[in-house]
Amino acid sequence: MPPFFLAFLLHFSLSTPVAGHDRRVLLISLDGFRHDLLNATLVPRLHKFASERSSWFVNGVKSQMLTVTASNHMSIDEHGIVGNYFWDRTKQEMYDKFHIAGGPDIRKQSELSEWNPIDPIWLLNQNNGGRSTVINWPAGDYQRSEAAGVKMTRYRAGFGDTTGWPSEQTKVLEALETDNLVIWYIAEPDSILHGNGFEGGKIQEILGKLDVLFDDLIEKMEEKGLLSRTDIILTADHGHIQVQPNKTLCVNNILGELANDSQYHAGDSNIYHSDPAKVQEIYEKLKAAIAADGLPYKVYLQKDVPSSWHYVNAARTGDIVIEPLPGGQVKMKCASNYDDSHTSTHGQDPNLKDMRALLVLSGPSFKTAEKFSDIPENIDLFPLMLRLLGIEKAPHHNGALAHLNKALSKKKPDSNAAVGIIITILSVALVIIGQ
Repeated sequence: MPPFFLAFLLHFSLSTPVAGHDRRVLLISLDGFRHDLLNATLVPRLHKFASERSSWFVNGVKSQMLTVTASNHMSIDEHGIVGNYFWDRTKQEMYDKFHIAGGPDIRKQSELSEWNPIDPIWLLNQNNGGRSTVINWPAGDYQRSEAAGVKMTRYRAGFGDTTGWPSEQTKVLEALETDNLVIWYIAEPDSILHGNGFEGGKIQEILGKLDVLFDDLIEKMEEKGLLSRTDIILTADHGHIQVQPNKTLCVNNILGELANDSQYHAGDSNIYHSDPAKVQEIYEKLKAAIAADGLPYKVYLQKDVPSSWHYVNAARTGDIVIEPLPGGQVKMKCASNYDDSHTSTHGQDPNLKDMRALLVLSGPSFKTAEKFSDIPENIDLFPLMLRLLGIEKAPHHNGALAHLNKALSKKKPDSNAAVGIIITILSVALVIIGQ
């Protein structure tokens, strides 16, 4: 066989997805992108794409309680995490993916599979003959994933820093040449909203940059012939809501020495204490402070947490759970000079309109130029990806396709295209060998 043909065959085999996986899935999460920010004024290019080339769920997608980053990115691809940071009674350890609580840095330990033994979607894909690339996903099992061959770029918060976007976009495009599942997380507009709120022009600026970034990605995918073969899921983990001045609940200031007790632990809107009498004391103290200052919060003992949240996890949900209402935000520790006059937040009831995230589905598996008023849940994206990736055996999950099925095209995917090409090339190779 001539050397040039061997080189060509090797190149082709490396740049072609594995057999049966000619279709790609690209999942993009834009942290904190509330569904109604997708409009012609703020993001005209993305709005045009959603309107003309996609199935667009115009009322957004419902997040899970707590409406924070780690738990909802796990809800998209797997389950088991109840907040960005929390105490596990069984393990007697903290989970703290973003080093929020201070103290020892346990971010690496929070990536271990022992926190959630359920396989994430990228690992399921890899174990079912696919190839997966994950860029910056803010929560998940790195250890088992990397061991299985998943290409993992570790989480980079990049608060307000857009300089890494071009290199990340390049990684996405390169991965789509060879992999059938590519996942990309971008920390905006969440970090800008936390620091500036919806006022002052910063949100318009960052959304404009996201608009250009996405449009450029689509253009390059089209140039490379990838767009027609890629199903795109564009979503976010939660929405955002403006904090009203002087309405932040600073838990440490209310509890004083109670918060310094060795048996006291705190997480996102969760308080833990092994002494039932202390739990009751903390509960009463919080309720009294909220009532006295007319603050927008509700406080629950674990047994009273609304069942509609599907939130109670015996080992991980707090003995006390604080619900911020619109206008409020919970901070377990506040500096004495903390200023909440220019900030936005999340963590509220996922049934609130402002907590819903954007959801746009585009690609060969979806209808085009369709708008849907249905409100699916983000846990529904897991079975959707299983279907798009052709994964039949998967762990138990709570998602359903009742709403998302409406967006699916009735066209049959040509999943054997790659196999046909490879067979053709091998046939040519055999002919050359015979000569």
